Amino acid sequence: MRIDINIANAIERLLQERHITARQFADEMMVSEATIVKWRRPGNGMTGRRWQALYPVIKKYLPQERIFVAQNGEEHYSSLNETASAGSQYFEPKYIPQMVPIFGLEDLTAYLPMVESVEQYAHDHNLQRTEYRPRMAGCGGVFCYDLPTPCAGMPMGARLYISSEAKPKNGCMAVAVDTSGKIAIGPYASGDGIFNVAGITGRMAQANIMLTLLCPVLMYEVITYTP
Repeated sequence: MRIDINIANAIERLLQERHITARQFADEMMVSEATIVKWRRPGNGMTGRRWQALYPVIKKYLPQERIFVAQNGEEHYSSLNETASAGSQYFEPKYIPQMVPIFGLEDLTAYLPMVESVEQYAHDHNLQRTEYRPRMAGCGGVFCYDLPTPCAGMPMGARLYISSEAKPKNGCMAVAVDTSGKIAIGPYASGDGIFNVAGITGRMAQANIMLTLLCPVLMYEVITYTP
């Protein structure tokens, strides 16, 4: 790993926010103060072992758009580098394609994330797969679902990419399945201990009892054909 300006700035922000010195940070990271000085200078190198220890500590101070999830599910930061000739900057690929399973209607109602992972379910049921380019870190367990009818402003056939490991946020599109098999897709809303997704509503404390699935929609695609 070669240190870029974003890594150096992230360390500076961490020191300022936590009101600690480079020496104190060095003690926490179990390195010398000289090593911290080196890490604060763009262009210097860093061993993979040191980067694995530093990355989770400074992750929130790094540009989130430069964090990607590799095909093996591991999270990485794409370092900004400078070419020696023109001095221009280039961006290493941050969207590495993954092949995620395609769920049908029966899969959506049968899948239990508390029991098995998406990958295990897809393997056991021999599901087909499609390419997905992750744009957000921390959103694993992705599968897709094709809308059989228009829903929540999305047309029939829209392909939804859903994360079984992320939690929905207020206002975001979500998918909920209750214990009776009812499927609701729409904006997620919560407040005063109550949640609601397109008519499926209840107390947050009882969500695990009422629902078999409550996941955010990360994105959706619409394929159009022209004659």
